[in-house]
Amino acid sequence: MKKITPVILIALCLVSCYHDNEEDLYGTGSCVDPATITFASTVNGILSSYGCIGCHNGVTFSGGVNLEGWANVRLKAIDKSLIGAITHSDGYVPMPYNLPQMSTCDINRIRAWIKAGSPNN
Repeated sequence: MKKITPVILIALCLVSCYHDNEEDLYGTGSCVDPATITFASTVNGILSSYGCIGCHNGVTFSGGVNLEGWANVRLKAIDKSLIGAITHSDGYVPMPYNLPQMSTCDINRIRAWIKAGSPNN
């Protein structure tokens, strides 16, 4: 019995950690499929749906930020200000301005696009 107990404990520990992955812990698995995330439909769609492009375009240029088009969004992805603003991180103006934070799913979609190298797709 004493020899079986350590084996059972080790087995339980291994099984208990099986589901401890980032997708399950942070909820990204059900809404983020990196293979389907594109700038044109995913990222630009998210920015449009939250009204970002309405304030941050080549005409309005609110806060000196232009999010109209891939090249402009990519620049903000590279300098990390896009993620800083949409996650309401310290040191960044929280966006959307005076509104609740974007959904975790939408933020994770944008993160996945950035992690993929911010492709123009």
